[in-house]
Amino acid sequence: MPLGPRAHDFAPGLRRLADWELVRLSPVPVLLVRLPRPYHHPTILTAVDPSHAFAKPAQLDVDLLSLSTLLTKGLRGKLHAVHVYAPASVGDLARAAAAGLPVAETCALESKRRFDRLLEGADIPQLRRHLIGGSPGEDIPKLAQRLRADIVVAGALSRAGLQRLLIGNTSEQLLTSLPCDLLVAKPADFRDRVATESQGSRILTVMPPC
Repeated sequence: MPLGPRAHDFAPGLRRLADWELVRLSPVPVLLVRLPRPYHHPTILTAVDPSHAFAKPAQLDVDLLSLSTLLTKGLRGKLHAVHVYAPASVGDLARAAAAGLPVAETCALESKRRFDRLLEGADIPQLRRHLIGGSPGEDIPKLAQRLRADIVVAGALSRAGLQRLLIGNTSEQLLTSLPCDLLVAKPADFRDRVATESQGSRILTVMPPC
């Protein structure tokens, strides 16, 4: 039976929900493939966040760069890195006031300092290091489109309550708006919380004594 218009509209939502649950719960990196095509010297874009927004573990950025480097060498591709920093924080306001500089300039300089420190020793030329002031969920897909990236590598956290919703907002936007494949990795200490035992009714058979 063919699907009606409303069913067709609903199906992508179900796929996105399944993708999001897989990303949220999987303890190992997950590669979500948008187009079934072989990689040929792919362009790989790694999204990092040295500002540690939402208390993201600093080690996760290091792990993402290591994973991306390994992937780039294995596929003989080109590696880029991007940091999209948020609008000025309270700390940026204080630093700007102390230095007598505009807030936007202070925020950009501090973000560049963190970005450069994270990429020390990384085999990524300056031309492939992208620092953007804006929104990760909007600007990472735009950059991926401009670079014609084949894979975007990003980190994700899975937390309960409001924090999980805030952190998940960027990841969910990437799931739906990236023009390329997405590789998502978790912190090394992430633990799978999916129940391993079967759920529901159980039937026990009692054998009569011999």
